Amino acid sequence: MIPDWVAEFVGIPWKVRGRDREGADCWGLVRIALMEHYGIVVPSYDESYDDLHDGEWITALLRQGILSDGWHPVTDPREGDGVVLRIIGPLELHVGLVVAPGLFLHTMEKYGGSAVERLDHPMWAHRILGYYRHPEVSV
Repeated sequence: MIPDWVAEFVGIPWKVRGRDREGADCWGLVRIALMEHYGIVVPSYDESYDDLHDGEWITALLRQGILSDGWHPVTDPREGDGVVLRIIGPLELHVGLVVAPGLFLHTMEKYGGSAVERLDHPMWAHRILGYYRHPEVSV
């Protein structure tokens, strides 16, 4: 079951380097949800890359940012955890937020906006690289 609070984050338009409700990329959406629902402020990183074709830089940024900001890997994902996914080859180009068991909130350019999807869906199940928990997330 999807928690009621998630509905207010579904349908936010997709925008490269977007960091607000006018438009967000995948990290921007996670950032918005963490800030508005959990009261957690994480770095923006919006000036750290030019576009989404800069895959190696984004991969390094996700890995460095998540780990340096105190996120730690978990094997028991729960609401509020980040999920890092592989989109193209070995590159960690995508991140979402676990909102309920087996469900995550994310956004992609091809979708045009944010949505909730199943983590066990054939599109995503084989792309999951790991789950991470921010030290301030408590549910």
